[in-house]
Amino acid sequence: AGGNWENVSKSYGFYNIIWYFLFYAAIYVVTDRAAWAAAIVNLVFLALAAANYFVLQFRGKPVLPWELKAAKTAATVAGGYDLQWTQQLLTGVLAAAVFIVLAFRLCSSAHRRQLSATTGQAFRFRIFKDALLVLIGFGFVMIFYESGFQARRGIGTDQWDISGNYANQGFLLSSMSYLGLKNVQAPDGYSQKSVQRIRDSIDQSTASIYSEDGAAEYHHDHE
Repeated sequence: AGGNWENVSKSYGFYNIIWYFLFYAAIYVVTDRAAWAAAIVNLVFLALAAANYFVLQFRGKPVLPWELKAAKTAATVAGGYDLQWTQQLLTGVLAAAVFIVLAFRLCSSAHRRQLSATTGQAFRFRIFKDALLVLIGFGFVMIFYESGFQARRGIGTDQWDISGNYANQGFLLSSMSYLGLKNVQAPDGYSQKSVQRIRDSIDQSTASIYSEDGAAEYHHDHE
């Protein structure tokens, strides 16, 4: 949903993976459980992918980040339509389930080794790794939304071809790119005084045009 991986270039795929990792890292910092973080992130994005797939069926355009606020209304409206589960979507559900089971099995032994360490060692290690993850995540987000970063890497937010961007760039990368459109920054040199000066100059120009037209019309009527 939102782009098959065979259509997504390696560079776009790389940024999708980074965003997935950042969401995983955020949950991991909160829970301190790798398996739970993997399960939560996979379930959340599986739900988003399914919702995106059904929205594509319904209106032919993917879900934009700010539209998640209307999820309850959308679910009510979609309830009156016959939404078909495809083999690809069912395969995704099965793959997510297998991944979650493996995550719990593989991470349980690592967690037991962590518990076997002394309390002080475990606490210091957790503080270090959490701080490192937060620093990496914060740094990437700042760089990603820095002016010109996305344009230099060909990451598009074209409002006229949203479906094409999602298909070519992948769901998560496109969603995070469009999310940046909600935070519009003022252009260089912008201020209320500058706007007022422009407004005054337009008013003066308009008044001048009307006065010239009135004078011309007056002379024409009295010739």
